[in-house]
Amino acid sequence: MSVLEEYLTNIAEAIREVEGAEGPIPAAEFAERVRGIKALPPPGKDLEDYSWDEITAISKAGKAREYFKLGDVKTAILFAEGKELNNLGHMLIPQFQIIGFDHDDVSEPNTYGRPKAGITFRFGVVPVPSSFSELWSFNVLGGPLNNDNAAIENAYSWETCDMRTLTLPDLKSKLSVGLQNAICKVKKKTVSGTDLSIVTTDDDLWLLSEVEIVGAADMSYPGEGEQYEFYKQYPSSASLINLDQYGAPGPFSLRSLGNLEGYKSLHVIYTPDSRIRFDLSDTNTPYQLVFCFCV
Repeated sequence: MSVLEEYLTNIAEAIREVEGAEGPIPAAEFAERVRGIKALPPPGKDLEDYSWDEITAISKAGKAREYFKLGDVKTAILFAEGKELNNLGHMLIPQFQIIGFDHDDVSEPNTYGRPKAGITFRFGVVPVPSSFSELWSFNVLGGPLNNDNAAIENAYSWETCDMRTLTLPDLKSKLSVGLQNAICKVKKKTVSGTDLSIVTTDDDLWLLSEVEIVGAADMSYPGEGEQYEFYKQYPSSASLINLDQYGAPGPFSLRSLGNLEGYKSLHVIYTPDSRIRFDLSDTNTPYQLVFCFCV
């Protein structure tokens, strides 16, 4: 069914409601019903050419697959100190990329209108020069995953780490207003370093888990979601839009706890050659920031 056909069908249903009612319904009330039926934007354009309001409407209607495909990208418009940062010097323009449809459980399905978020995006980070990291105050990654950066005996917790509670909220505030309004919270599962239990959080921005990329918990613990469809179809593409200063794919940190016995402050790093390895939380470790969100 085309968008126009669906729109006309909805109007026809409204008319049938009027005709089936007991007694006539005032014209003003019928007009109000028709005005409440919003037509989706016409298909056929690139993701880049739709506004976030339009993308949100398409997503909430469950029509995302009819408009877009996995891997489609949209330029990330970033703001800091009132300035638009849509090209970071000699870097590539950062992009948002579709990695899943109807994958994540929304936190408030009644408000959103359906149980699954229509589209999941990831942010492809470009190289982070010192001036950029200072401006954005996230220093890529490493240390911010841990509350106090440090000792092996201090258990890592995604729920309470600085990355989730400080860095990502600050980063969200630097996105365009249209995108901020479009983002919906979803439920993410992560293993806690305290007791290895599964903790479910309501997140608007988050980091990927190991299983969400590779489909298995090889270097982490099981239970942290399911593999995104994009990575099933394109398993070697996890870092294709995450480039270092030399234009090569760069490693990025995940929210997953490393499963090395006796170590509770390890998180998992995704490397360019599709390997997963451990690394201690270190504020000087230049891992890139790849966050995700849903609309």
